Amino acid sequence: MRSRTKKLLQSSILMCLANVLASLALVSCSSNAGKPTGSDAGDCPTGAEACPCYGNKTCDVGLTCASNLCVALTGAGGSTGTGGSASSTGGATGAGGSAFSTGGATGAGGSVSTGAGGAISTGGATGAGGSPSCSCQSGQQCTTDGHCTNPDVIDDFWDCNMLIDTVAGRMGNWYAAADVGINLSFAVSVPPSGFSDKACGAWSTGGPTGNGTTNYGIMGCTLVGGALPYSLMGHSGLTVNIESGQSIGFVVKTSGNGYFQKTIGPTTGAQTYTVPFSEFAVRGDSQVGTLDLTQVTDIQFNVLDPTMGYGFAVHALSLY
Repeated sequence: MRSRTKKLLQSSILMCLANVLASLALVSCSSNAGKPTGSDAGDCPTGAEACPCYGNKTCDVGLTCASNLCVALTGAGGSTGTGGSASSTGGATGAGGSAFSTGGATGAGGSVSTGAGGAISTGGATGAGGSPSCSCQSGQQCTTDGHCTNPDVIDDFWDCNMLIDTVAGRMGNWYAAADVGINLSFAVSVPPSGFSDKACGAWSTGGPTGNGTTNYGIMGCTLVGGALPYSLMGHSGLTVNIESGQSIGFVVKTSGNGYFQKTIGPTTGAQTYTVPFSEFAVRGDSQVGTLDLTQVTDIQFNVLDPTMGYGFAVHALSLY
């Protein structure tokens, strides 16, 4: 009798253990149910940093479309932007500029949709034969995103974004960089307080932080992208509308780290300068001695005295 009771007790214990193990397995399965894994963990929002570009090859403000991904270019190109040896006496604006400032939203009409057969058009309409859907008057050309402009215009900021006007084979973008001891702010938007001209433009401010070197501060645009050259043959020079609190080096950069500069002084409000290529002199740090207009990669604006607070804005840039 005692032996039978012992066997029944053992059998009951084993059944209880089996029920406990089954319950634990159900809880484990339930706790893992519905959890996303891998690529289902969350979508990468279009236009955000490290995410796909919008359909018109643009990104959220402050980012640039490169290889169909949105990247931050602030600081790009700094290795070539060594400071100029000259200094200026002009008053400074934007002293001690704040951290990176976000730009304004893309202007109306900036969106682009892809039509059937690869055609590009504004407002969702399908363009015929792959051509941009705008009809331009004589002397103007249609940009790839459907805007009529003079083909000599590098950027008129009609769309108020980081891209220059995509016309005449140009497809570059704006960027800025500064030495480690400068607090850089940069955007393409309506300039902040302190600037008198509130039209959209590419602007940059900066000031010494007191911690680190302050050898350079630059802003500029590529003409094609990367270090690829673009020919300016057939043109006589450049025209820029700029507002600046101190003297700025207006620079033509060429392949092989060639730098050719024309100094333009401080302005009262925005002022237009027309500078022939013959007035761009070889800069002291240039590794090329002669300006070759077939090898132009960038147009830059170099702060001549980055040890002071500075601020400047470019509202238009064109060839003539």
